[in-house]
This record gives sequence, structure tokens and C-alpha cells, in this order.
Amino acid sequence: MFVIPWVLYTLLPIYNTIQPELGGVPFFYWFQTLWLLISAILFVIGVLLLYPGKR
Repeated sequence: MFVIPWVLYTLLPIYNTIQPELGGVPFFYWFQTLWLLISAILFVIGVLLLYPGKR
């Protein structure tokens, strides 16, 4: 689960483009921001799976 964001961040040449833009923000920036949020969600899921019942 923790490998997915790491692999995507190492594939920089694939998403190092300007188009498409989202609200005037180039693809490169909003794609990384989107994966930052997805990574945080995956890490929370991982913690909940590793430590069930400890909140």
C-alpha cells in the first residue's frame, strides 16, 4: 500500500506536462497535489489496518 505513491512519484517523465490544466494550474502540480492527498488517505488506512482498536 505504501509502495503505490512512491512508484508514482518516481515516474516523473510520465506526468511532467503542462496540459491538461485544472483551473489554470498545470497538470504537473495538481497531479502531485492529488497524490499527496491520496497518499495521506492510504497511510491512514494502513495505520487503521495495522492497529485496529487503538484510536
